[in-house]
Amino acid sequence: MNNGFEYLQEAKRLQKCGLIEQATELLQFCIDNDVESCEASHQLGILKWGQHRFDEAINLIKNAIAKNPDVAQYRYNLGTMYQMLKRINEALEEYEQVLKIDPEHSGALVNLSTLYCQAGRASESEMLCRLALKNDSGSSEIWNNLGNALREQGRIDEALNAYSLALGINPHSVSYSNYLLCLCYQSSYQQEHVFSEHKKWGTLKNVSEDVFVKPAGKVKYPLRVGYVSGDFCDHAVSRFFLPVLVNHNRSNIEPYCYSNSRIYDAVTDKIKSLSTFRTIHLLSDDEVRCMIIKDEIDILIDLSGHTAGNRLTLFAKRAAPVQGTYLGYPNTTGLNTIDFRITDELVDPEGQQQYHTEMLMHLPHGFICYLPPESLPAILEPPCLKNGFITFGSFNNLVKITPKVIELWSLLLLKFKDSRLLLKNRGFADPKVREHYRNQFLSRGISEDRLVFCGPLNSSFDHLAAYNQIDIALDTFPYNGTTTTCEALIMGVPVLALKGCWHASRVSYSILSRIGLSSLCSTDQDHLLRNATHLLSDFDSLVKLRTSLRQAVLKSSLCDGKTLTEEIEQVFLSVVEKKYFQRQHSI
Repeated sequence: MNNGFEYLQEAKRLQKCGLIEQATELLQFCIDNDVESCEASHQLGILKWGQHRFDEAINLIKNAIAKNPDVAQYRYNLGTMYQMLKRINEALEEYEQVLKIDPEHSGALVNLSTLYCQAGRASESEMLCRLALKNDSGSSEIWNNLGNALREQGRIDEALNAYSLALGINPHSVSYSNYLLCLCYQSSYQQEHVFSEHKKWGTLKNVSEDVFVKPAGKVKYPLRVGYVSGDFCDHAVSRFFLPVLVNHNRSNIEPYCYSNSRIYDAVTDKIKSLSTFRTIHLLSDDEVRCMIIKDEIDILIDLSGHTAGNRLTLFAKRAAPVQGTYLGYPNTTGLNTIDFRITDELVDPEGQQQYHTEMLMHLPHGFICYLPPESLPAILEPPCLKNGFITFGSFNNLVKITPKVIELWSLLLLKFKDSRLLLKNRGFADPKVREHYRNQFLSRGISEDRLVFCGPLNSSFDHLAAYNQIDIALDTFPYNGTTTTCEALIMGVPVLALKGCWHASRVSYSILSRIGLSSLCSTDQDHLLRNATHLLSDFDSLVKLRTSLRQAVLKSSLCDGKTLTEEIEQVFLSVVEKKYFQRQHSI
């Protein structure tokens, strides 16, 4: 080879042929002998990253940047590495440097828009997406990111339109799941329409099933149950999943956890210690399916539905003899290859089966168990006693605070003349998001001085302590809170909720019923206003309720992980035995 370029090309050829050791030696030779050493460091860094030698990879890319700081692709790749390692501030810095070098760098615009959205800077994310679309309007990824940015600002109709445009470009993209999730927030759609859209996705994804038959005979115990999630980390889903994992009877169930998350934290360690743990986010569906078959999984459970990080396309290929869905999504998946969905009769009452492709399996004592943090803030007296006015509050996701929700909350504020409304969400760190919501309340007669917006706080402890600033929590509709409802109750704050017809709009009803407070759930707006009036007519009773709620929650079935898990295991045993029985009699 006569020049450095030929060395680099040869290294790429060796790498493509799987000759990693030889490629590594050649690139290291270039670095040591200052032959195209800048690009050699870059290439070797990418190679090391592929070997999961992350620190070496980052140092090599940083060396390349030190020698030539104005190469946008070096900084972009370093930013991508930081992003995948959840070193967000460093990733942001690199992407911002890329755009200083190349303001139209599509990859940096897309990735930076994602990080801005996750950081509660949704309006900035939207701006970057629109800039990227000027140069590449045919990118489904950019349209999807725009949808996410709009959704995080509570602009649901615009988000649905962006997702639809993404699907017009690529109907198999992740935008489809985002579109379906967003439908669940929108109160203007009938359940029949939402179900039809889920079925369309299922029809698109369903494949000809491989006949997946185990030898006929008795069921072998313990059953191997595999859980698949993109949230095996410090996430709401894991906080509701851990009580099940902890309480599994290992004589009946041998749990496996398949993690589709790049995040690894203390919660991940906890889950890993309680199961056979596999990381799958870098693997294809076919590779994961082979892994699951090799693990001899009897039941495979989806914990994500159509939320971020899901692997529903894996379930479409039937990776286990029995497949189910639970916990992470308030609706059908739309897949015929998922056999059942775990729920309860309060949250999915009679008549809901017709809107599911899965068989609904009702648990007798509720479908979730709330696991409070080990350290809880003290419960203070209702702030109305000191303030002289009532403070309502909601810590729900912004996308759940729809115009119809704002309309009802405005009526409530108008009814109680001196009351205030505290809204807390990470999105309120964005001034444009605050302005958007402030204007919606202003148009309904609520002055700015009656609204308090709060962004993210430093810790989960501080987040829970913020509930001490409100007298009554207001739930959203048609998509209720789950974590926020439980948090309010454990902090002694009563929750006023509207009860709808389907799962997402009945979660708070299920939760409140389990602690004897179903009366706080209303059937319509007038009923909710009457409930609020009744609750606020007796401050002594409000104080008593505040001081008693935490113990009521802790002693209720809402925190009984053992019973919940026993009931889930009964579902597992029944569906597996039924499957084996059917196969024995079909042979």
